[in-house]
Amino acid sequence: MLSSQSITSSTYFQVKIVQLLSTESPDYAKYEHKGSGLFVGVSKTNEAKFSDYSLPDKTNCMHNGPNPTDRNTVIRFKSCEAWTGDVIGVVLDFGRDTILFYVNGELVAKGLSKPSDLTPVYVVAWIFFQGCELEFGDFIPYHTLERN
Repeated sequence: MLSSQSITSSTYFQVKIVQLLSTESPDYAKYEHKGSGLFVGVSKTNEAKFSDYSLPDKTNCMHNGPNPTDRNTVIRFKSCEAWTGDVIGVVLDFGRDTILFYVNGELVAKGLSKPSDLTPVYVVAWIFFQGCELEFGDFIPYHTLERN
């Protein structure tokens, strides 16, 4: 999923994982309660390809799994694991020129690129598991987020 409109000012967007993996999926036993399967963040284009997830000059995306497959685009401070019911938040701060990633309101990672390096900026969410469902919305108030 890529947004059609670019982001032109500081913003905070959130993605709730409604269902990460269907119990009917052949991958369910392998990934049950471990996270994985999503990349959420921002892209320099609204035509980004999945292979761009690890290219910091094109995207800054956090992976919700235990393995740091996002190491080329973010610095992890804490575990980025997220599962069904969890909320992934992204703060795109043009004033401080930073991209911050949250899981359930807890700061977990910072983008290696700056928003000014990615202009124009688009929201991106890549899903890898069949049966996965995400919901964009307002779940955790901005003022309650952990600060860096």
